[in-house]
Amino acid sequence: MIATWNLRGMNKDTRQQEISSYLSIFHVPIVALLATRVKKTNANIICKVFGTNWKIIDNYDHHANGRIWILWLELKVELMKTVEQFIHIVIYGLDNSMLYNATVVYTHNQLKRRHILWKEIVALDINSNHPWIVIGDYNNVLNSNNRIGGNNVTELIAFDMAAV
Repeated sequence: MIATWNLRGMNKDTRQQEISSYLSIFHVPIVALLATRVKKTNANIICKVFGTNWKIIDNYDHHANGRIWILWLELKVELMKTVEQFIHIVIYGLDNSMLYNATVVYTHNQLKRRHILWKEIVALDINSNHPWIVIGDYNNVLNSNNRIGGNNVTELIAFDMAAV
């Protein structure tokens, strides 16, 4: 099982305790935390709140605020690729057999940057008989009525995957 959570920041102690409690109660073996808004200098301190057994992969090399963190326990996770808008991993079971590919996405709001995301995902060219999940926050809504708060939604024409 893999869970994702768009945090909209986790610098406050109360948010960190909320995450820690969730991880403890639901025994989630892999969680992707999105929109962390944590500077790299503070990341290790915050991770310790969740416990010392969690391993972590992030995308600080591609974004100053580490938009994506992937934390896991016990399983083996192999990093395949990290870019600004996603981290791609392979997840193995306790017996070291491959379970599935996972691409954790946190897209930008700008359409041009999303086009870059889709081109990069297509370029992954997963050549495997194992399942592949692409999960996360696509920063998109079906229509403007689905959005509550924040900036108004700019409705655009549909994205053509054939153009990728």
